[in-house]
Amino acid sequence: MRATKKETFDLLFDMLKQYYQGLLDGLIKTAGVLIIVAGWVATSSTLAEHLRTHRWERYIGIGLIAMGHILFAIIAYRVYRLSHRTYDLLKEVDYLDSRYYDNFLVRRITYLLYYSANLVITLGIILMLWTIQ
Repeated sequence: MRATKKETFDLLFDMLKQYYQGLLDGLIKTAGVLIIVAGWVATSSTLAEHLRTHRWERYIGIGLIAMGHILFAIIAYRVYRLSHRTYDLLKEVDYLDSRYYDNFLVRRITYLLYYSANLVITLGIILMLWTIQ
């Protein structure tokens, strides 16, 4: 038994909404963690002293922060692509005019803005870690 157009549409529309909402949710959670890390690096004299005397730990921290950004970028790009694929499938189903669900498509500018926001915070933390003397 095959799904009806409505059932297929409902499934795909829910997926499209989850991609859209999930990307923003992921950005907010990631940014929150990064801001906490930035605050810790900026305000902890104990951490600064420790990283001054243990440079390799500072470099590991920089590497982990950079890898976190790369992972965020890969996941965000995958969500962006899945959003477009799901949108195309919704149009193929042709159950409802695309203007009714168009606003849930993850646009390139949205992906780039989220990526850039994460990059700015990441670079700020890396700069703080790098300049500890």
